[in-house]
Parts: sequence; C-alpha cells; structure tokens
Amino acid sequence: MQTTVINYLVLLAYATLILGVFLQIRKTKKRETVGDIAIWEVVMRFVAMVLIMAKLIDLRDPWLIFGQTAFMLLYSYYLILIIKIKLQKKKVIT
Repeated sequence: MQTTVINYLVLLAYATLILGVFLQIRKTKKRETVGDIAIWEVVMRFVAMVLIMAKLIDLRDPWLIFGQTAFMLLYSYYLILIIKIKLQKKKVIT
C-alpha cells in the first residue's frame, strides 16, 4: 500500500471529527445534561456511519477503515452517554 498525501489528509479529517465528538462528550459529562439533543438524530447519524463503513470495507482502504472505526467507537460512547443521561433525568422526573 502506497502512502500518499491524501491518506494523511484523511487521517487529519478523522482526527478533527474525533476531536469534535470528544469535546462534546466532555461538555456533556461535565454538565450532566443533554439539553435539546434528540436521540433519534444521533441514532440516524450512527446508522449513516455504519452504512459508510460497509462501503469503506468494500473499498478495502485501510486508512478510511481505521479512521471510520475510531470515529464510530467514540460516537458509540457518545450515543450511550446521551441515552444514559436521558434515562437518569427521566427517573428523576417520575
């Protein structure tokens, strides 16, 4: 496999996406609130990521697969965190 500039740019793009989600997770955990975040929107984005991953696997590009896998793992944590906080808030209300 030949390493090209575009491969490094793809990794940089994924690093930026991952940093953005990481910062959102940190803010969500600190505030312990999800505000007006709709779970269905987060789930829709996750489903889109899974479909993109299927295509990347078909392309057999390890750079893209690595980046997408790392992004999906962190985004999965974010989704679980949101669900957990929403369920905790629901228990407090009832």
